[in-house]
Amino acid sequence: MNEWKPYLNDRLIKECEGFYVIKPVEERQIVPLSCPVCDYLMRTVDDEKSYREFECCESCETFWARPRFPFWKEGWRPTKEQVQEKLGGRKKITVNMLF
Repeated sequence: MNEWKPYLNDRLIKECEGFYVIKPVEERQIVPLSCPVCDYLMRTVDDEKSYREFECCESCETFWARPRFPFWKEGWRPTKEQVQEKLGGRKKITVNMLF
C-alpha cells in the first residue's frame, strides 16, 4: 500500500513504514492568524471566507478587494499609509490565546 487510496469522507490513506497516514483529498489553504493586508486578527468565519477568496480579512475585502476586484486579482494591494489612514479609528482587539 505505497499509493494513496480512497478512505472515508473524501480522505486518502497510505501505509508508511508500519503506520497509516490519512489526509484530505483536497488540501485546504491555511488561514493565517492575522490579515496580510491590515495585520488585524482573523477572528470570524467571514474572515476565513474572505481569506480563501481574496487573501485578506472581511473588512479589507469589503473596503479594498471587492471595489477594485480586477486590480486586486492582478496583485494590487493598498500601501501601508492607505491601510493606516483607513484603520485609524479601528482598534486592535487582543485575544487571550491561552486557554
